[in-house]
Amino acid sequence: MSFDIFVQDIPAAVKSVDEIPEDFVPKPIAARSAVVAAISKVAPEVKFYSPEWGTIDGDSYRIDVNLGLNDPVTAFAFHLHGGEGGLFLVADILNELGLRAFTPGTESGLFEVDRTSEAFLWWQQYRNQVGRSD
Repeated sequence: MSFDIFVQDIPAAVKSVDEIPEDFVPKPIAARSAVVAAISKVAPEVKFYSPEWGTIDGDSYRIDVNLGLNDPVTAFAFHLHGGEGGLFLVADILNELGLRAFTPGTESGLFEVDRTSEAFLWWQQYRNQVGRSD
């Protein structure tokens, strides 16, 4: 079970998912090589085992990165397992790429490391209740 963060082109001015115009069409993010380079710059320990999947192993977390097969990359996801420290690394990667992300369970629906922490803690409690301890 993972805590999922979905990355795509999101209008800079919106403060919640509800503010995204219905006719908004996201632009491609970047060439696959540019996305991989940005992730590798922030997390040099990342290992891409296939063109679409990478893994970042931290002391208390693991982040699976699903880039998909599109080139240029149009959207991708982080799947966080384990501890909260991975949220800060995701924030650093998003900052490097100049991107925003969606996070289910937050009031706005958007990834904001301070507010996402609350949703992540709720997810950890839920995960522990159902007996999974990724």
